[in-house]
Amino acid sequence: MARKQDSGIHDMREKKENTTGIVARIEAGEFEVDHGDYQRIARLCLKSDGKPYTADYVRKVLLGLRKNAVIEKKALAYFRKKQSMYKALQKIS
Repeated sequence: MARKQDSGIHDMREKKENTTGIVARIEAGEFEVDHGDYQRIARLCLKSDGKPYTADYVRKVLLGLRKNAVIEKKALAYFRKKQSMYKALQKIS
């Protein structure tokens, strides 16, 4: 009797479990995503072949549609650094 195979197609709208909580923090407004942030985070994260991830893939990870712990950790560090730089600039002016 033939077994039914999984087609491998999954609904992208189904959110994945997040390890760092970055998705919840972005949704709560703790971190603000500006123009170019996805591309900057993508350049920080390299795939196993040495090439950076695409900004679109990083966007999907940060929206919770994909799961990638490396991107989540780098994004968390990126947004924390960005917040501290904004605070330092506000003290100057």
